Amino acid sequence: GASPGKELCKTPTGLTMYTFRVFVSAKEFGPVPCPWLDKRILTDVFSRHGNVLDVWCPQNKSVAYVSFADKQSIEAALHLHEIVVMGCRLRIAPADPRPPEVQAAIPGRHPMSSQDSPGSQTS
Repeated sequence: GASPGKELCKTPTGLTMYTFRVFVSAKEFGPVPCPWLDKRILTDVFSRHGNVLDVWCPQNKSVAYVSFADKQSIEAALHLHEIVVMGCRLRIAPADPRPPEVQAAIPGRHPMSSQDSPGSQTS
């Protein structure tokens, strides 16, 4: 059976759930991990500004990547430039969309299935 969470991955043709994403960095902490940089908190914060599809916090780094569903959502987030959450100043910048081969290589992340594209390049 299909799990209910799968609908999130349905995006317009040519886009993935990682197309519209921002890079969040905790300025004040430098190389020390920001203690609360937490997926649930960041999801809550950014959901106020747009439709959040995914939040990824690489381990032991004061950074995160937040993926949005559409252009309006990412523009609203980028318009913030900086926010302070729980005493930690965060800088928000555009992030490159993650290439499909990279998202497949990250352990613990389930990439969108590549079988979805019927017209795969067979030239």
